[in-house]
Amino acid sequence: MQRQVTIVGDKLVSALPKGRKLREVPLSSRVRDVLSAHLSAYPPHRDLSWGTHVGAPVEARLFLTSRESAPLNRNYINRNV
Repeated sequence: MQRQVTIVGDKLVSALPKGRKLREVPLSSRVRDVLSAHLSAYPPHRDLSWGTHVGAPVEARLFLTSRESAPLNRNYINRNV
């Protein structure tokens, strides 16, 4: 895992995962292939600033988004799921 979507003020931004550590998640080749196909079918389309809402936007490849094509975050999950 390289980044997470988090909330700074009222903006969604990219940030390091909890503990500010990069993590490797072992995946089987089947899961890797399914995720790769998903990302090919649904390419990244969301720009998020890195760490603060004033930084330069970075392209974030998100596995899952909301119905509105927005990044999922705790507020969205709490309200809608």
